[in-house]
Amino acid sequence: MSGSGEQGSISVEFALVLPLVLMALLAVIQTGVVMRAHLMVAQAAREGARQATTATNDAEIVKAATQAAAGANSDVLSVTWNMPEGGQAGSPITVSAQTSVPCLFPLLASVWPHAFQAKATTTMRLERDR
Repeated sequence: MSGSGEQGSISVEFALVLPLVLMALLAVIQTGVVMRAHLMVAQAAREGARQATTATNDAEIVKAATQAAAGANSDVLSVTWNMPEGGQAGSPITVSAQTSVPCLFPLLASVWPHAFQAKATTTMRLERDR
């Protein structure tokens, strides 16, 4: 007789723990998506800065950064750069890339309603005058 009572308690315990386990699993998946976006943005900033060291126009910087962030939504990828006046060889140029990552799961969105931000900045020296 004690076997059937244990099955009932196991079912109740499973029903109580399952939502917590699912929430943890969804949080792990969301964390992976955010980390992937951060790595892509860091690569975009790095490639944009590398291209900016020798670029002759600004469109080349954006194109290189966008191509480096393959898989990122180019509509929400923002690439900016800052170069000192004159753009002399040897002066630093800083390229920043940023994107927002929405919460993928409605259950997690109720806990964290804001989009996650992935940002990266890279500074390199100009190789020639601009």
